Parts: sequence; structure tokens; C-alpha cells
Amino acid sequence: MDRRVFLLGAAALSGCGIGAKPLRAFSDRGLGEPLLRAARGYDARTVLLVEGMGRRELLEEAEKAASVLVVTRESLIANRLQRFGHVRLEHRWTVDILGEPAAVLVTQGGFEQRRVLRFAKWLASDAAAPFLSVR
Repeated sequence: MDRRVFLLGAAALSGCGIGAKPLRAFSDRGLGEPLLRAARGYDARTVLLVEGMGRRELLEEAEKAASVLVVTRESLIANRLQRFGHVRLEHRWTVDILGEPAAVLVTQGGFEQRRVLRFAKWLASDAAAPFLSVR
């Protein structure tokens, strides 16, 4: 899988308003494909931009960005983001992705936080499990 994965389907673009921005997500390498599958299952109009990156880069980018979905298997990264105030406790979930636990977090700030939170809460629900568990 490439470093950056873009999901811009014709159906998604036709259903989005002019001002609708894609949801941004930072994840560990290898987690992008299940996240894109889940975004398609969430809503056909949801456009998700997933960037797979290494641990250091993931932490640095997540500390800088506002209203971003962060998905990582590294609990130390999730703990640090929460400890330094980038993520609130209620904006953190643990989800099984491809049979292994992963932390799902939403960083604070920005205008898109409500949209990202709705998607993150859905990812943590039982409705998203079938999309996240298939290889």
C-alpha cells in the first residue's frame, strides 16, 4: 500500500456539498485499507484521506493537527497525545482492527471536530466491526 491512500469516488464527490472537506486521518502503516473500507460502510458521501506513517512522524503530525482522526497500535503515542492535552479522554476508544487492538483518537480544535467525532464514535461501535475485521 502506498504511503498515502486517497478515496475520492465519483459517488462520494457527487453527494458532497461544495464546502465539504474530506475527513483527515493519520494512521500506522497497514491500517489505511480497513479505515477506507469502514468509511465506505459509514456513509457513501464520506471522503476519508488516510496517511499511513511511521511512529515518530505520526506523533509529530498528530501534535500539530486539529480535528484529525488518529489510529495507532502504539499505546505510547495514544497516551502521550492524551497526557499533553491534544486528545481528551472521552475522545479516545480502543477498537479491534484486523484482529488486533488499536487506539482511535480525535485531536482537539478545528471546525471539523464534530464530523470527525461522529465518524470515530461509529468506528468504535459494533456496526463498524465487520468492515475493520476483514483483510
